[in-house]
Amino acid sequence: MAQVTDAPTVAELALRALGRFGDRVAFDGHGGTYTYRACLDLIGRCQAAMTRLGLKPGDAIAVLHANRGDAWIATMAATALGLRTTPLHPLGSLADHLFVLEDAGIDHLLVDAEAFADRGGELAAAAPGLSTVLTLGRAAFGRDLMAAAEAAGAAAPVDRTRPDDPAWIAYTGGTTGRSKGVLRDHRSYAALTTAIHAGFEWPERPAYLAVAPNSHVGGTKIMPTLMRGGRVHCLP
Repeated sequence: MAQVTDAPTVAELALRALGRFGDRVAFDGHGGTYTYRACLDLIGRCQAAMTRLGLKPGDAIAVLHANRGDAWIATMAATALGLRTTPLHPLGSLADHLFVLEDAGIDHLLVDAEAFADRGGELAAAAPGLSTVLTLGRAAFGRDLMAAAEAAGAAAPVDRTRPDDPAWIAYTGGTTGRSKGVLRDHRSYAALTTAIHAGFEWPERPAYLAVAPNSHVGGTKIMPTLMRGGRVHCLP
């Protein structure tokens, strides 16, 4: 159980926000429309499916997707389950992506099959260290996470995280040489989120147009939007 003096984790901030606003719309646009309540439901289902497929706290998962609400929900399900997340840049080369998978010690891969089916198939075939490949939508490779989540049935979301657990490794642009992984633990990632929430001039109920890749800096505005009960409109 968390102590009063503990920092929050990213998962704690997310689940708290999603539990606060019920039937308000949290995401719409590309990837479907989800209320706050539906986000919580899908997180629980995804976690149940991930657990059955062997994903566990301490594992590392890489994600490759366009801007879509269900991708954010699936990634948060993994994060709250205690996995460390690494986003793959949507414009990265195959060599770049393979380097990241090896350098970050990635165990599992989640791919948007609609936007990145070809690259996902290449990665699934060329990265021997992957234990599990999950897809958003059907593909010739991997397991369809949303189908598995639907089959898993309703399950309450869980938070397996602690403030000092690694939450995220993102890779630099490589302007000074080889791209380098930058680690954030839950404590620092939550501090980044609350700093953005506190430092921007947010409207009372924001509507965020997600244009830049959600898997990178554009995604840092999603959590503060949800913490205020706002809506994220995704463009692919």
